[in-house]
Amino acid sequence: MRNLTLLLALAIGCTGNDTTDKTSTGDTGATATSSTIEDVFTQNLLEDVDIVVVFDTNWDDASKAFKTAMDEIGYKTLLLADPNWQIGLMTSDVSNVSQRGFIRGIHTTVFPDQGTLDVVGNGSSLSKVREAIYVALTDRLRKGGGNEDFFRPDAHTYFMVITESRDRSEDEPISADAFANFIERADFTQSIRLGVITLPDNNTERYWTEVAQQLGGTVDTVGSWNRAVESRFFEAIDHRREFPLSELPASPPREIIVVERDRPRTKVIEVDYDYVASRNAIRFIGEVPTPGAQIRVTYEKSDEPVNETAGTE
Repeated sequence: MRNLTLLLALAIGCTGNDTTDKTSTGDTGATATSSTIEDVFTQNLLEDVDIVVVFDTNWDDASKAFKTAMDEIGYKTLLLADPNWQIGLMTSDVSNVSQRGFIRGIHTTVFPDQGTLDVVGNGSSLSKVREAIYVALTDRLRKGGGNEDFFRPDAHTYFMVITESRDRSEDEPISADAFANFIERADFTQSIRLGVITLPDNNTERYWTEVAQQLGGTVDTVGSWNRAVESRFFEAIDHRREFPLSELPASPPREIIVVERDRPRTKVIEVDYDYVASRNAIRFIGEVPTPGAQIRVTYEKSDEPVNETAGTE
């Protein structure tokens, strides 16, 4: 297996500022008067990231669509962020004992030769994501297992699951709860997170949303492969598009300030960002704040929920 260099992720920091009667609010570190909140977020990147793409071999044409999206947006996202990254590929098919859990190296700095992604093929076996990842991180990590040289102890690990269905893993060799505990205790990497690209089916999306939230990630559906792949890589390097507010606002913040290279710029709701009521967060629509940017959100707090703005997911 080829050694690869991995993704840079960005960690979110939050501080707060105010001039009178400051009290700390929430775990973002925001400060407030009795009714005015200012949440201040900083866009910081992870230094080293190991990304593993997990393909459901039953999803026809997924590998071709993924490769096209990588050509058009995926590697541009990584190269602009300039992290220390590597990418590997495995499948969620565990029926072939000689291949299950094995991570193939597919990328260093440029896209691999034609056909490299075709190793995933088209399958008819049940997709068992949890079992495949568990094998990749246990049996395959042992000497001679095939994955022992992939993961770097100073890097963060991100599994990008690409599947058209729910996970069909059973409680053996490991249950869902035991798997979450196993991931949390892993000591061969700095952290492990899991994000998902799936079909826009409500039941499937809802299922994977719950799984991903438990494992520190989110879900995209493939209305657009480019958008989904970009979103997954942003999450892998922790380059955030969405920022959760520390308190409920009385109304969605109409303007926010983004400071990049010491230059403050005003961003406008429904033009530059939306308010997502279901997650009490602002979400940038197009351009995402660059690494090192500071995002300042000032609003009046309320105990009553407010509505989303147009165009939110």
